[in-house]
Amino acid sequence: MASVDLPHSLATAAVLAALCLPSAGCFPRCLGGCGDDSGDGGDDWNPDEEPDVGLESLDRCASHLSESERRERIAIVDDVVSSNRDLALLVGQVGTLSRGLTEGLYAMVLDPDHHALPEQFSSDGEGTYRYQADPSSPSSRFEAQFRTTRPFEFAPDGALLTQDLFDLETYLLDPRVVITDNSDGTRRVRLRHDGPGPLAELLGYGPQPPEVLTLDEGSDDWEDLGYELTELRVDAIVHHDAQPTVATVNSNVELSGIEADGLYSNTRRVPLDLELSAVRDDLEQELRVTEVDLKLTSGRTMDGELHVVVEGADFNFSAHLVYDRSSVPEITYDCE
Repeated sequence: MASVDLPHSLATAAVLAALCLPSAGCFPRCLGGCGDDSGDGGDDWNPDEEPDVGLESLDRCASHLSESERRERIAIVDDVVSSNRDLALLVGQVGTLSRGLTEGLYAMVLDPDHHALPEQFSSDGEGTYRYQADPSSPSSRFEAQFRTTRPFEFAPDGALLTQDLFDLETYLLDPRVVITDNSDGTRRVRLRHDGPGPLAELLGYGPQPPEVLTLDEGSDDWEDLGYELTELRVDAIVHHDAQPTVATVNSNVELSGIEADGLYSNTRRVPLDLELSAVRDDLEQELRVTEVDLKLTSGRTMDGELHVVVEGADFNFSAHLVYDRSSVPEITYDCE
């Protein structure tokens, strides 16, 4: 077999392009990753789409207001819809992070010097990963952690992984790679190292991996590499402040116990533990949530229901938002 005359940097770039990872300049617009809208991915996000709203149901309590005046007073709900669109994108970055880990491992194997943490993410060195969509605007915050889901020699079940999961040295000490061509057109990767790193078990070879890992591209060993990473649990906290037009919307979401490989599945619905409130100062309006049952789906969409009550201005009213794997809900209004 002849050696492939390909620098590690080019090999890494090719793999990253194939995997469509953020570190290759590719940013997913869906929970399922970049450019992957297969499956029942729901409706794609359309920033110009607006909810279809009828206001006849408010006649009983807002008969003294014209339709334009009514629409002005329900604008606080429109701002919640707009904020939820951005929130879905932000929460979806949990999938970007987990995909960067489970698929970035292959890029690290092909180039041991490659660091697989996706762009716009940072690490505090103690197991917390942060995402900042706009560094100049700290109004949105994202933090995620990875934990074990079963006992290992290096840690018990549920342990926080404080090591750098996106560095191959965490799994193998001083890794070196040789890539050769197979006769069938695939490649053979030989990965030598000086011993197991602290998280060597997550590669799938136990606590003492072979001195040389030999992986044929497309083989079962290649496909199963790092399978344990897909079993890790991801916990995340997302905070989003927004001022779309007339109101200030504050949102907090907690994700707990989500398996890493499920976060970017096109058919996965991720439950959102959502806390949300909004205020509009000029009309002295306050919006609060009374019922919520929302899940994040692919395509930056939501599925489920949200019920809110708005108090202040000339009258109090409620709004019921129904998302059907969409970014824009159907909204019905009623008097309070």
